[in-house]
Amino acid sequence: MGIGTFADPIVVDSFPFHDERNTTAAPGPGFDLYSCSSANEGGDAFVYRVVTTERGVLSVHVEDDASAGVDIDLHLLSAASADACVARANTDLSTVVDAGSHLVVADTYGSGGDPQAGPFGIDFTFSALEGGNCATQSSTLRMFWSSCPAGLAGCDDSGAEPVLTLPVLGNLVK
Repeated sequence: MGIGTFADPIVVDSFPFHDERNTTAAPGPGFDLYSCSSANEGGDAFVYRVVTTERGVLSVHVEDDASAGVDIDLHLLSAASADACVARANTDLSTVVDAGSHLVVADTYGSGGDPQAGPFGIDFTFSALEGGNCATQSSTLRMFWSSCPAGLAGCDDSGAEPVLTLPVLGNLVK
């Protein structure tokens, strides 16, 4: 099953999948910063390896107790590197993934250098995308925004103009 580190992640190989942990007892840190966000994730983390056998929508939900000062964030990585961040979300992450192995890090947010560690529940679901005439295809769309909306997976505003990698799931209203 794994202990939740990059070297020995918790394996998610069936859906739906539910797990409960506490980052005060995590085996180690994730990354302080990820390439897909400027948020301080300076606390400890649990790493999950998600195995999908086909292209589909991977959805992850984390439940923490913000009223008790707990803040666990989600990061989808294509490799065990802060520079390999595909998407980030505070509570709900949903994105199209290809068949293969993907890393999801449940990392403790570090507000003002004070990690907001504590108990959390995490749920993974996966829905295969059908092929054929209605299959989705990835493409890049130039956006006429000055910057990407916070939390919009697939949006990249590091170049001269923001671009959005399609398909996109969720709210596109800016």
